[in-house]
Amino acid sequence: MAASSFRPAWWLRGPHAQTLWPTFFRPRPHTPRTVERLELPDGDFLDLAWLGPVDGPLVLVLHGLEGSLDSHYARGLVSLLARRGYRVCFLFFRGCSGEPNRLARSYHSGDTGDVDHLVEEVLRRRGLHLYGAVGYSLGGNVLLKWLGERGASAPLERAAAVSVPFVLDDAARRLGRGVSRIYQRGPARSRSTSTGSGPSSPSTTGSPRRCTGSPGSPTTTGVRARASICRTSAARP
Repeated sequence: MAASSFRPAWWLRGPHAQTLWPTFFRPRPHTPRTVERLELPDGDFLDLAWLGPVDGPLVLVLHGLEGSLDSHYARGLVSLLARRGYRVCFLFFRGCSGEPNRLARSYHSGDTGDVDHLVEEVLRRRGLHLYGAVGYSLGGNVLLKWLGERGASAPLERAAAVSVPFVLDDAARRLGRGVSRIYQRGPARSRSTSTGSGPSSPSTTGSPRRCTGSPGSPTTTGVRARASICRTSAARP
């Protein structure tokens, strides 16, 4: 592992300051997007947001626990990518687009079935070449696990995982101590209200388009999966 040359600003030292400052003060530029609803073989659905020039290199973005396109890191990244000429496909994990999913299952840090279905059954069938992928926190876990499963056959050229809780039990214990407990409030509130930027949000343009992929076998999990993982992702809600 390469040593990092990162040095925090003198006025922004410590993990809490670096986590909370962008949450409250980082600009969240709006980028026009088109929302699409992808019907899944198991009867559920995924919502996608498409941003940037249609002919640009394609980058897949995966958000963190209970995140959405309104998350500060997501808006900043997709805006930057679009300005640089990239086409962005932003995947909302199940239940995170502003509408509850249909099935009694959720998503978690080890569930790569939906990502694999999206890449294989949708992007490739449409003749789209995936240039790269970026995952934040829990989304970074999913991305890294998917890359490990695909190995040399992974159909992309670049990948980046940001703020990933590599050791989930250590992250969970940290979030149960002291000031770190405040980070549990966001996921709990999000689970109870099912909020987020998605097809029903006024910030989106156009209505969801339905498309159907071919049958597959995405990994299924219990409905408690989201609750059991709510303590594992620290700085990227």
